[in-house]
Amino acid sequence: MKFSGIDQVKPMEASNARIVLYGECKSGVYLIFFLFLSSMSFGQCCSGGVPLSSAVGLPPAAVGTLQLNINYNWNHLSRLKSGAVLLYDKLRQRNTHAQIVASGYRFSPAISVDFFGAFVRQERTINASNGIKNFVFTQGIGDIVLLPKYHLSESFILGLGIKLPTGSSNFSDLNGIALPADLQPGSGAVDWIPYAYYHTTFNPRPSLQLASKLTYRFTGKNRQYFNTDNSYQFGNELQWQITLSDQLVVQHTLVDPSVGFRLRWAGRDFFNTQAFPSSGGNFVFVSIGFSVQLLPGFKWQWNATFPLYSFVNETQLISNFSLTTGIQWRLRKKQNIIPITQPSN
Repeated sequence: MKFSGIDQVKPMEASNARIVLYGECKSGVYLIFFLFLSSMSFGQCCSGGVPLSSAVGLPPAAVGTLQLNINYNWNHLSRLKSGAVLLYDKLRQRNTHAQIVASGYRFSPAISVDFFGAFVRQERTINASNGIKNFVFTQGIGDIVLLPKYHLSESFILGLGIKLPTGSSNFSDLNGIALPADLQPGSGAVDWIPYAYYHTTFNPRPSLQLASKLTYRFTGKNRQYFNTDNSYQFGNELQWQITLSDQLVVQHTLVDPSVGFRLRWAGRDFFNTQAFPSSGGNFVFVSIGFSVQLLPGFKWQWNATFPLYSFVNETQLISNFSLTTGIQWRLRKKQNIIPITQPSN
């Protein structure tokens, strides 16, 4: 089996049985058996990897405007759940660090295109009962998303995005042990993402805005999972976000506070034709945030997200919190103004 990115992965101590199973993974039976043991021992991660799906879709801007967002996102997971029951477990935790770049340009009143990419670091720590601490991480460029959008109006937008497998999905540790799919920077598959956005304002305060965003991710298959004839497919995913925001003047500075809710449904993952254990579930999050205008067209933003409800299949780690901070920059193309001259008499 081919290993990739070994210099970017720290080894995780594992039992001899697991190493032997991976050494024999030319057979799909052994790989299935190990993946089953891995899900039972470590639990899947409810995040499903990099938070690109929730980040997809920049807010509408005027024609000729270039948008650029550069954000850092940290998602911390250390709570173990079985169904809706929170289990007492202090032995494992997960951290996802992502530097996300989002840019967009509106070409005409009807057409705009967004781009999303990330550099990702995934970490997993397991504190064994014998006192040994097992730590492993991967890092690298993640998958990218291209999202063409059609503006039915200034308030209603539809789009169809494609996620391309630019990130590695075959990382192994220094012992040659292949790491789980949800620890990889990329998915190894092409996904399709339908997108819908709507916002409205309120009288007599037009700065008060309610925005709604709906995405559905049709996931593709990684058909060469760890360079074998096996396939892995993340579960399809539905996300709906609704955000209430306003614009205030504080000490001569524009400040935009916001509060929002996000509903996420994730289907089960599949290994070949078998549903993968400890994957998929239903989640509800609340987020609070604000942005500060430092210069015209240039903002600094901060956002914190916390889980309100979750129901997971089998046993999984769930998010404790997610923090995002970064900059927003808008540059509008200068309009060509043709002077009007008065005809001479």
